[in-house]
Amino acid sequence: EEERDETWKPSTDTEDMKPVLPQLLGSSKKSSIRRRCEVCQEVIRGDNNFKEHMYKHTRVKPFNCGACEKKFTSVKGLKMH
Repeated sequence: EEERDETWKPSTDTEDMKPVLPQLLGSSKKSSIRRRCEVCQEVIRGDNNFKEHMYKHTRVKPFNCGACEKKFTSVKGLKMH
């Protein structure tokens, strides 16, 4: 049994991140690529959305409020603030 690094980082390893077939077959748009989260099994559309989704699991908060320095895991959370 091999040891796995539990910290998430972008990967091109198809064993870790298996693309899920897009609903519209034949679409070549990058945003139509869907990935299934290995942690919660949610299907996420697009690489950037997947990366932002993974911040929830790792508790990384890269989005900072310029007024009060509060940090958020998503752009949406920052905008709502």
